[in-house]
Amino acid sequence: TVKATSPLGDPRVTYNLEEGQVPETNMPVRFYIKPNRADSSASILVAENLDYETTRFFTLRVRVQNVAAVPLASFTTVYVNVTDVNDNVPFFLSSTYEATVPEGAQIGTSVAQVSATDLDSGLHGM
Repeated sequence: TVKATSPLGDPRVTYNLEEGQVPETNMPVRFYIKPNRADSSASILVAENLDYETTRFFTLRVRVQNVAAVPLASFTTVYVNVTDVNDNVPFFLSSTYEATVPEGAQIGTSVAQVSATDLDSGLHGM
């Protein structure tokens, strides 16, 4: 939620999210702004699903303008950090593994080492 006030004449203001040029600046549109008439603030809301693996943060530029014959505008920046969720399936680095072990190998003998990875971050990717 953002809030701006205008001490000049009419206290009403309007809000807009400025369009950016790259995903991190809301292009394509992933957020929108909704005015809250009750307290003259505005809420920034998610317009579509976000994906941490694609875009981890957004820098949104909000424009506020007063209602006047000659409107005046101001800007602020809102930083949005996306947190990762466990939405990726782990996968093996190879679809098959082959190993040879001699007959009579001792209990605990290493047979093969396989490896898998997960695109999620932190504990979700372990």
